[in-house]
Amino acid sequence: MEVIAVTSPLLRPPRADLFMALIAVAEQLQPTDIVVITSKVVSIHQGRCVKIDKENYAIQKKAMIQSEADVVVPLELTKNLKVSPLTKKDNMWIGSSGIDESNGDGYFILWPLAPKQEAKNIYEWLRAKKGFANFGVLITDTSKRPFRMGAIGFALAHYGFQAIISYAGKKDLFGREFKNERINQADALAAAAVHVMGEGSEGTPFALIRSAHNITFVPDTDQLTPIPGEDYFVGLMNDNFDS
Repeated sequence: MEVIAVTSPLLRPPRADLFMALIAVAEQLQPTDIVVITSKVVSIHQGRCVKIDKENYAIQKKAMIQSEADVVVPLELTKNLKVSPLTKKDNMWIGSSGIDESNGDGYFILWPLAPKQEAKNIYEWLRAKKGFANFGVLITDTSKRPFRMGAIGFALAHYGFQAIISYAGKKDLFGREFKNERINQADALAAAAVHVMGEGSEGTPFALIRSAHNITFVPDTDQLTPIPGEDYFVGLMNDNFDS
């Protein structure tokens, strides 16, 4: 597997045309590639940027976190000394409702609206440009994980390929049959791509993943939301917080 970072003209907040920037990606796109796009440039494309009020920074950011989140966990419960609240948004736990300031040029950048639909829109635009259908689109962001230092890339949305590989019914090296083992390849690919794209001043908000293994290219529905009763961690999370 190869991950190729793609340099792009700077997409400046508060709004810029993502599809113009994607022309460089389209020129390199080959069948069975997966196009990776950081969520930040999708947000800038949508105009999901709010000018930072330096005099009222803390008040402004707190209000935005509250309005963007589905659930806000009280700081006293997380014992977060950095005052960055844990929130739940779009069925994911994320810091500060996904609001970011890095590479924002004086703007808060909010999470994109309807990222699954946006991934499909990007796929359809690229398909019209290239004339083939067997490729995928992956919108990524980064987040911390429990009991681990640092952030890691994850799939905010995807389209065009199966996100989950099931081993159910297959056998291991010693003949033992898997019952319900599933591999989340969307998040695995996202982590690899974010590692190559970087998080700072690299100027590479896009990547192409080439020759990935075991990819099935199909118009895809949401496979990443856990089936009720099959989420290990749901019992540890309490949605009865003030939102």
